[in-house]
Amino acid sequence: AGAPVRATGAVVPAVQDVFNRMQEHFDQCMVIIYADEKLTPWQWDSSWILKFNAPPAIETAGASVFRIVLDSKGPYHGYVSPNEINDAFFQAWNQGRYPEHLTITPMLVQNEVVGMLLGTTNRVRGAMVPLGLYQSVAIELAQTLNLKAAA
Repeated sequence: AGAPVRATGAVVPAVQDVFNRMQEHFDQCMVIIYADEKLTPWQWDSSWILKFNAPPAIETAGASVFRIVLDSKGPYHGYVSPNEINDAFFQAWNQGRYPEHLTITPMLVQNEVVGMLLGTTNRVRGAMVPLGLYQSVAIELAQTLNLKAAA
């Protein structure tokens, strides 16, 4: 993973720290913010190839890996099945290529999803991801960024 970048503004040091930690297990990292019923990629490492000038919002109404995390408030850890929303995300972000492995951990505040920490890698490295660690890291990041749960 390279240095984080984002659509506007400076890289947040707490995100840089998390991405540095994630490099041990992931090839690509991203922080996605959930607010006003929208999922928006906020900061990501430089290995992502964004097709657009600004990151498009991620649809939350239909089936997707993101919807699983929103509904369960738990992590998604495994391969990605093709569908309309997953396709749209990877078309925008990865030139249409699905990763072999994806881990998305919810950033929770008061047991509500306020964002997601996403990492992609190959199947072998994915099997070695310490899921509990990244669940803790995601919650700590939400607190550090002072993200608020929707009232």
